[in-house]
Amino acid sequence: FMTSPQALATALAGAPAGGISQQERWCLARMAAAGATVAFMDRGGDIAARYRGLHAKLAVLDGRLALVGSENPGLGSAPDDDPGDGTAGRRGVWLATDEPGVVSWARSLLDADLAAGRADLRPFQDRDPRRGAPLPDFQPERAGGGAAYQPRFSRTLRLTLPEAVSWELLSAPENVLDPEAGLPGLLGRAGPGDEVAAEQLDEPLWWGDPTGSGPPEEDPAFNPRVRGYLEGARRGARVRVLLDAFFDDPSRPNSNLDTVEFLMARARAEGLDLEARRGNPSGLGLHNKMVLVGAGCGGALDETAGPTRPPSAACRRLAHLGSINGSESANKVNREAGLTVASSEVHAYLAAVFAWDWARSGANALYLPALDGP
Repeated sequence: FMTSPQALATALAGAPAGGISQQERWCLARMAAAGATVAFMDRGGDIAARYRGLHAKLAVLDGRLALVGSENPGLGSAPDDDPGDGTAGRRGVWLATDEPGVVSWARSLLDADLAAGRADLRPFQDRDPRRGAPLPDFQPERAGGGAAYQPRFSRTLRLTLPEAVSWELLSAPENVLDPEAGLPGLLGRAGPGDEVAAEQLDEPLWWGDPTGSGPPEEDPAFNPRVRGYLEGARRGARVRVLLDAFFDDPSRPNSNLDTVEFLMARARAEGLDLEARRGNPSGLGLHNKMVLVGAGCGGALDETAGPTRPPSAACRRLAHLGSINGSESANKVNREAGLTVASSEVHAYLAAVFAWDWARSGANALYLPALDGP
């Protein structure tokens, strides 16, 4: 992507979940050998890391193109095998834009995090036994994938957006919990005539230990995002929540299954237009962090039903994307990046992805055959 390898600078989490693989170490060694600046962000001695996790998926290419997404750049999310027999992978989204305001925002985040002299940045060193270069005879895997899932959304959506389109730019730990902005703002405004579709890797019920008194959704430790889905449905919005089943462990407390069961119980008890499911539509996990909102638009978010009512004159379709999971740490102590874009075309493309995934999740996952797609 870069016109000059010497222009490349990157910072990585020093102790990511699952550790630093030999494959990643091989990639970093090649980048460093080409002249790139490569550093880990972590604690050491008396120096604390700025963030618990460096989890943002953010890049700026040649100072003119910003990329914001939900996916790590690896073979799990971007397999490169022959799709003829299917290609298992993780469901997620990347958005690339040359909109100057978005590029400037992304550049400012990266400049701050990569600034020379930061005490928690530690350079990549070939000879480091834990995270330096692998053995010289190491051969990386280059294909990934496998069989099963037939790639359905292989067409990249390319758009020229009008200059008047609105973008909302979000970063953790700075502003993602602003009650008037980001996901809290979107969910807080959802009501009659609106539709909300959430597709999330991780959405626990609790951000801390519950007090055990009163309804769970009124407890201070209750996940405010889950409360937002529920309150939106109570105000009359049509809400669909799809959570990952591949990485989720139903036996652990605070699992995605707990959230699905809680929301479905509330929907049944109160007669809400609210459904929740777990799924793994593309074979290696639902890794997305996406929320779609149709405000006053009256469309349907499934493959079998047509529009339930005509859109109003004030119809707005918004897509919320990025790296921000539903955990407390993602919203309060990690470095995360996300955005919300008001675009009917972006919303329509991603709503089709959601509808396909939704129809093949939950109980339906056992019965629907794999279908060829574009």
